[in-house]
Amino acid sequence: MQLKNYTLLLFFLLLLNNVFSAAKTDEPKTGITATVDGKGWIAGVTMCNVEISSFEISGFGDNQFGISLHLNGAPTEGTFEISKKSKHKASYSSMDAKYAIGANDVGKIIITKYDAAKKMFTGTFELYLTDAKTGKKVHITNGKFTEIAYFDKQPKNSFEFKAKLNGAKWNDVASVYGGSYDSAQLMAFDGKLALMFKFPQNIIAGEYDILNKSAFKADLVKRDFKDTFDIKKGKLIIVKNDINAKKVSGQFELEAQLPGEKGNVKFTDGSFSIFYKE
Repeated sequence: MQLKNYTLLLFFLLLLNNVFSAAKTDEPKTGITATVDGKGWIAGVTMCNVEISSFEISGFGDNQFGISLHLNGAPTEGTFEISKKSKHKASYSSMDAKYAIGANDVGKIIITKYDAAKKMFTGTFELYLTDAKTGKKVHITNGKFTEIAYFDKQPKNSFEFKAKLNGAKWNDVASVYGGSYDSAQLMAFDGKLALMFKFPQNIIAGEYDILNKSAFKADLVKRDFKDTFDIKKGKLIIVKNDINAKKVSGQFELEAQLPGEKGNVKFTDGSFSIFYKE
């Protein structure tokens, strides 16, 4: 997976982020937090994409909310003013709305610490944003991102994923890794269906019943997020989890059904190998 593909993946993940909502109510030591129109918000999943002339920090939290901060230029500490005319961008998204910088909106992102050796960002932000379709506005205050990690180059062979969908090869699948406190995530989609696993980063090798959500979570949804499948049965086999290298490999089978419809969707011969980050 190349970094340039993250734009598509981030857009899609903004529709899916409620699957990976934070389980903790206290403010985390690392991650992204904010106050959205007076209500506290914590990202369950954080991602950072660094390219030659830009970098993007994103968080996906509860209630299908996501915040994305896109800064133009090489990574550096400093204050970045955001307006309609600036090269920097910011957005706040939910299932049915997307807020961005409008004609009269402003924002500010401050990178207080950029650790190039550890590949981490820390900073604050405040945003005034508008939904272009409805004109509704949102005010985001107390924004804080702490030790958001990134890979400037993806590890070799970072992603391996394959499966059969209803007996045929599942084609055109993209996959992405992520990290959230003490968990790792695998997300794969073909433009229509999204399959997601979440499990502890310290999960041990073995076979797990897919309905036992104490060890991990599985979800299958349509891209528009209007239809969520009921998981009927399945299993996840962790073949190897190298905690030091942050790489996990496994196999899976899954059977799911849309409520009110006949027939099940079946994934067979599933396998994956991914890197995750803390």
